Amino acid sequence: MKKNAASTILITLCSSLFVLAACGAAATVETAGSSDESPPTTNSSTAEETTTSAANSSNGPGDWVTTDDQLTNFQPTSEGSVIPDPTSGSQLIVTFPAGFAPCAGGRAMATETADAVVISIEVGVHQNVAAMTCPAGTDEHQLILPLAADVGDRALSIDGAS
Repeated sequence: MKKNAASTILITLCSSLFVLAACGAAATVETAGSSDESPPTTNSSTAEETTTSAANSSNGPGDWVTTDDQLTNFQPTSEGSVIPDPTSGSQLIVTFPAGFAPCAGGRAMATETADAVVISIEVGVHQNVAAMTCPAGTDEHQLILPLAADVGDRALSIDGAS
């Protein structure tokens, strides 16, 4: 009897891990820039984080970079963080909370001056969210945001009133 209970628990645990692994690979990766300069884009999503790269699409400095082109109803937020991309001085890594992909996501844009880079972040929902089954709660989303010039010693900040 104890062998059957242990087997049942092990099978249930393995099945749960399989379902969690399958759910973590559902997000879309978007990119901005020239496609012959960067390696192929890979989906780096997990159940906890959605990453969007700005290295391979038509978005450039000063343009909105989004986690999903089908988002709508954007609302500004000041929640999040911004750091220089350690692989490129002319890119930033912007992280912010929003609902789970693909139901929700966000976009970011940089406004640059000689002394500062101000990041505007907006969160939105998928245009068909009413027809989707979406989990409650929030997820960390991350974008790679291109700049017109290297960050250098410019101050970085987030503006929630875009």
